[in-house]
Amino acid sequence: MSLREFIRTHRAEIDAAIVGASGLATNDEERREWILNDEGLYRWARAEGVRIVGEPISPGDCGGWRVYERVRVEPGDFEVAP
Repeated sequence: MSLREFIRTHRAEIDAAIVGASGLATNDEERREWILNDEGLYRWARAEGVRIVGEPISPGDCGGWRVYERVRVEPGDFEVAP
């Protein structure tokens, strides 16, 4: 299944997860960004067989995290050291 098909099939559930995370997606590109940057959405997509980028990641690679060109950062995600 492609990421586009996953979004098309599960649009309502994806939007509910995004709203639950205090976010909003107004189009499929924003939904795609959420899936790439939210661990829960990413794992769900992978569990459904979506091949997101390149080869499947093995558990030892990057501590189980994927590395992307762009990452969604929200206010409060980081603390400034004194």
